[in-house]
Amino acid sequence: MSESINRVAGLEEFRAAWDVAKARPRHDPQDNQESADGHINIEGNARCMSAAIYTPADAEFARALEPGVRPLVEHLVDALDCITYSSCEGHPPTADGYTMRVRHVGILPRDAADRDRILAALEPAALPASAAGGGIVELRILEDVLGGDGPDLPCIDVVFGATRLDWPAYEARVGDVQAALLAALK
Repeated sequence: MSESINRVAGLEEFRAAWDVAKARPRHDPQDNQESADGHINIEGNARCMSAAIYTPADAEFARALEPGVRPLVEHLVDALDCITYSSCEGHPPTADGYTMRVRHVGILPRDAADRDRILAALEPAALPASAAGGGIVELRILEDVLGGDGPDLPCIDVVFGATRLDWPAYEARVGDVQAALLAALK
């Protein structure tokens, strides 16, 4: 488990709204911004760690997905029927001191049976997919906790970890690991 707990305002409402066919009303904070280097979050920059989240019924859902991680999120949502609450394609370190960020997707299971179903699909695919990382990218499927307005809820994090802080090497391999994961899940 990680040392920090992700937090989502309106978490229970978000989980309940996921399976409803109509769009939910907008909530503050406002729509996400996109930076020139691809960060999609509230401020549209490397330092911001908060982003508005959407269900697939929201028009903003697809636009809130960074291009590098979009195929994985879409597969998790469409083929595996997952609720995703967070994703990042990974970003290089910035000149003003922000470290590189690794690719990841956060999944919010509906209940214990859903968690078991998702883990049963992801865990067997992780080791073979990691092999495509050439020792530079390691795919990890982690069980964690997601905080919100109500009780903390179990979540699953799909993390494309970096074995060293070498963005060019990481960037060259992370797509291969994601492609291998997608192939294993199909």
